[in-house]
Amino acid sequence: MKLAKRILPKVYHPEIFQFCKNHRRYFENWLFKLVSEDRNSVMVIIPVMELGSNQRCYVQFMNGISGETCVAYYDLKELTASKYDMDFSFGGNNFSEKGIDISVDQKGFTGSGRIDFGELMRYPSKGLRRNLMGYFSYLPFQHIYYAVISMQHKINGSITMNNQTFNFDNGTGFIEKTWGKYYPESWLYIGCNTFTIPDTYFVVTASTINLGFTKILGNIGYFYHKGKLLNISFYTKTRFTKFDHQGKVLLLELTKDEHRIEITLIPRNKGKIKIPSATENRYVFESADSTLHLNYFVNNQLVLSTEGEHAEYDFVEDLNNLISHKF
Repeated sequence: MKLAKRILPKVYHPEIFQFCKNHRRYFENWLFKLVSEDRNSVMVIIPVMELGSNQRCYVQFMNGISGETCVAYYDLKELTASKYDMDFSFGGNNFSEKGIDISVDQKGFTGSGRIDFGELMRYPSKGLRRNLMGYFSYLPFQHIYYAVISMQHKINGSITMNNQTFNFDNGTGFIEKTWGKYYPESWLYIGCNTFTIPDTYFVVTASTINLGFTKILGNIGYFYHKGKLLNISFYTKTRFTKFDHQGKVLLLELTKDEHRIEITLIPRNKGKIKIPSATENRYVFESADSTLHLNYFVNNQLVLSTEGEHAEYDFVEDLNNLISHKF
């Protein structure tokens, strides 16, 4: 195990900058979600490095309540990053495990502030099974990789955007990361760590997975409640047993052995988020203010019923047919 950590430090520490600047087509982005204590303010901050026809860094902000988005671009030469920790900077912006510093002054957009993080609640990794992707973390030909950096942590501080200040003292944070060559053509993502019943966290994402000679539909995710973690990824034999749109409402069911999770997702205001792309400007409309109703059953007995506020949600419609083929 110690030898593996020396040979594969990036697999064991996905939160650090992967340093693939020699690739013709490559990106890394982190997502920091901030929710205030009173739940009246939500902000998503996404720092990105991309290679390809666009050689640059940028940071985008989304007001989760209104859906308003802003983007600030920087030269790739401004990027500096630690090889051993999650700690990187460009422009006047710094992102680390301890917190984030924001300093943006560009045409039509100003932003400033400091957010301090409490202890990060990391997704547990055991043996060779690293983070949510498990053994698939080691496959070198994947188009995209995903990791949860912190399922939940306390935050303190404030961010000012265009003269509007958002206070996040004693709020809740979440951090995740994606990196690779490019995003898939279609995907589903749902995530929430602000449920009415405390100490409950849920994430599920689904997309096509490249196995070199073929592609499969893969879902990865987790359900955590009061110290117990349930991995709901496809390699643990978790499958979709329901996937249906009723108007804008999404009805979803995941089944793993005796465990069953029912999801009702009600979308709210969405923001236009830029997706890293080597050849074009690509966007997806993402919500950070959706409502998520979750029912958890064991052996068909209801164990937990709770509602999540300010859930993240984005869905690219082409995935619908792929998921339907699983039934």
